[in-house]
Amino acid sequence: MNIQNLAPADIASTLDKDYGIMVRPGLHCSPLAHQTIGTFPGGTLRFSFGCFSTEEEAKLSIEALKKIVSKHYTKRKYKLVQM
Repeated sequence: MNIQNLAPADIASTLDKDYGIMVRPGLHCSPLAHQTIGTFPGGTLRFSFGCFSTEEEAKLSIEALKKIVSKHYTKRKYKLVQM
């Protein structure tokens, strides 16, 4: 995923530092695909939920993203871009 005007690496750093949530930013071993979809060179932000992830962890991740976005876009509209 991407959030307009916020670098995936910056979001990942904030999620890790402030919320203890680890995600993977970048090109995910496929720079040519990112060139094709227009996300090169910044890439995207990837959450890797698995069979041991809980619904609560997913909800906490969403709430953390909302807080990050609202902090950066207090008076502006933002657009969540899903991949």
